Amino acid sequence: MDAKKWFVPFYGLIWVGVSLWLSGCGSVVEQGTPPAWKPGTPTANPTRVQITLDLVGPSTQTKPVVTLTNAQMVRQLYSTIYALEQMPDNIACTAERGPHYMLTFLEGERKAVSVLAQRDGCRPVSIKGEAGDRRASNEFWTLLDKAIDVATPAAKPQSVAILHTLQPEMQVESTQIADTVIAQRLYNSILKLQLLAPFPQPIGPGCQEETYPEYRLVFHTAEQVISSLINKSCGTISLDGNHLSRTGTYKRDTQFDQLFAEMLRQATFSQARPDQLMLQINSNTGDQQKQVKDVTRLLKLYDKVLTLPTTQPEPNCPSNEDKIAGKARYTSLSFTQWDLPVLSVSVYEGSCKRIDLGLTSKVLRGDQEFWDLLHHLAQA
Repeated sequence: MDAKKWFVPFYGLIWVGVSLWLSGCGSVVEQGTPPAWKPGTPTANPTRVQITLDLVGPSTQTKPVVTLTNAQMVRQLYSTIYALEQMPDNIACTAERGPHYMLTFLEGERKAVSVLAQRDGCRPVSIKGEAGDRRASNEFWTLLDKAIDVATPAAKPQSVAILHTLQPEMQVESTQIADTVIAQRLYNSILKLQLLAPFPQPIGPGCQEETYPEYRLVFHTAEQVISSLINKSCGTISLDGNHLSRTGTYKRDTQFDQLFAEMLRQATFSQARPDQLMLQINSNTGDQQKQVKDVTRLLKLYDKVLTLPTTQPEPNCPSNEDKIAGKARYTSLSFTQWDLPVLSVSVYEGSCKRIDLGLTSKVLRGDQEFWDLLHHLAQA
């Protein structure tokens, strides 16, 4: 068999799926001469485009769909796709898994053409009906990102909550601003920033996701909760409206930073006090998820965790023998306030016991009061 294209493995990233509907980077053809690539020509005059987003991350039953109705932008995107060059043969492609986009161009109610754009590998753009792929350009991705952004409605936040992390998972302050005007002003200031990508993620060389960002925000509307994350090292801020409202990563500028600093000066922060606790329990008897509604008890458990001393983990804990014997029990505790993540704890119980503080390297030593509180909430 002759490889039409080949991949260079990309360290640390895993190829999750390959499109079976259309050929892409890394496709293999049977022996013989492949059909010559014959580019199609733009013959339609589309007025709308429906964009289905297949994003990287946990799979969902329904993929987000947005519809761009700005006819001028639709036609510009349509013509830019048909101006893309053919994907070269024998080209080296990375093997990461990025977001995919299905674009359905409509002329009135008639479907003009479907296009699959893959933001991974060699970034192929596949027009249905063409024998080969085209290679996406920077202009195309810029137009597509803008199309998704414009097609997604802006939200109307009623309040904004802010979490300030002073020391990872131990000293956390929070505040809630219930002034609709202030919340909307801050939200609008984000939308005025330069859009870097239509999804929340680190952008740029050397830019990484921060495990414990200094500031997290949550905008509350009548319909949804919109999380926002300020990445200091990347100089960005993200919005995650799940594409029901504006979603993306934006480049912070001086004007935004000054506005946010002004809001922080006027806000009153206090020690975070969680109002919700989610327990995720995994054992040989099955998995279960429980939301704790007893605020008094969850606060008592929260305060207890903060006072537990650190300790050295026991050897072979979690125990491999427990896993084989089906005696291992894992419990994840997620404390939140106003939908902001305040504290996470991982607990193991078997022939030994272990308490891990979030994503830190700290292991805590539980006392009898801790175990009694945990078991009571898990059984309630």
